[in-house]
Amino acid sequence: MKYLKKFTVKEWSKFDKIVDQEDGESITGQEILLRKYKIILTDHRTRKDKFNDAFDKIFRADINKTLNKVTKGIDDFSKVMNSTKGMGGKPKDLSGLLNHQKKGKLTL
Repeated sequence: MKYLKKFTVKEWSKFDKIVDQEDGESITGQEILLRKYKIILTDHRTRKDKFNDAFDKIFRADINKTLNKVTKGIDDFSKVMNSTKGMGGKPKDLSGLLNHQKKGKLTL
């Protein structure tokens, strides 16, 4: 029966040095410890955990800024749409604002 040993990743990486040569193969301290003990890394983080942390740092901090910009854009759009209505909610006649140029482009 193997006994349980707990290491942090930093402590575990210290045992990654070549200790012995057996039959032309090098053996590290980690391999020797794995033969004797059941090893648990206490602060091990998967790639998914690291990605989620990086994602949170980059994007979650800016969500409030982004939402404020979207809300402001919606408010500005609503103001523009409301300004095109005349008295009584009927659309204004905008045909006088459009000038036709020779090339067929319309400008305000």
